[in-house]
Amino acid sequence: MTLIERSLTLLPESERLYLKAKDKAAGYVFTRANGEPIPVRQIESAFKLGLRLAEIKRPFSPHSIRHTACSWLALAGVPIQRIMAIAGHKNINSTLIYAHLSPSSLDTALEVLSEKPKLDNGLDTRQVLKAVN
Repeated sequence: MTLIERSLTLLPESERLYLKAKDKAAGYVFTRANGEPIPVRQIESAFKLGLRLAEIKRPFSPHSIRHTACSWLALAGVPIQRIMAIAGHKNINSTLIYAHLSPSSLDTALEVLSEKPKLDNGLDTRQVLKAVN
């Protein structure tokens, strides 16, 4: 397996932890103190234990956390192209599954169209067009 490098925007605490561990981590997210990667099976076991201790019965995986983060971004009105960049999706169709979560974005877009357009100088463009004609 090869690592794919891409740019990520991290929350301040995540960035601090990343910078602290990046020399040892060699590109892995979950590492031991010596920088060696933790095997995937061990991470999955720890995740399952956490689910059991939290008494979460429904199907849930580490990928569910990623899906939840993208969903929350959509609900917050983050543009779908930005969610695509944050998630690292190569195809917009992978990101569009979150678009239905922000129905208010359509309302916002329509509100923009119903507002009076203004020029940089504050003049109403409709008045300017009437004066020109």
